[in-house]
Amino acid sequence: MQTNNFAEYTALIRALEVLSKQYKGESIEVYADSELMIKQLKGVYKVKNENIKPLYAQIQKLLPHFSSISFTHIRREFNSRADELANLAL
Repeated sequence: MQTNNFAEYTALIRALEVLSKQYKGESIEVYADSELMIKQLKGVYKVKNENIKPLYAQIQKLLPHFSSISFTHIRREFNSRADELANLAL
């Protein structure tokens, strides 16, 4: 069984893989309610979890596909529809 952080990273990898084909060379914005993931991707926090390190590395390999990418944390209470959909999936 994996953690919610593993799920967040995996979802972002899948999204970036799709976006890299459709929007290669363009600027994209990533919004997520995982404060930990966003701060790790911005370099504010180090990735210490051994299960997350390979996922982080995969994301780093996908970043050059875009001209720029921004990461923004959205607090869960401002992201209720996405939270609702995630809970339905569980």
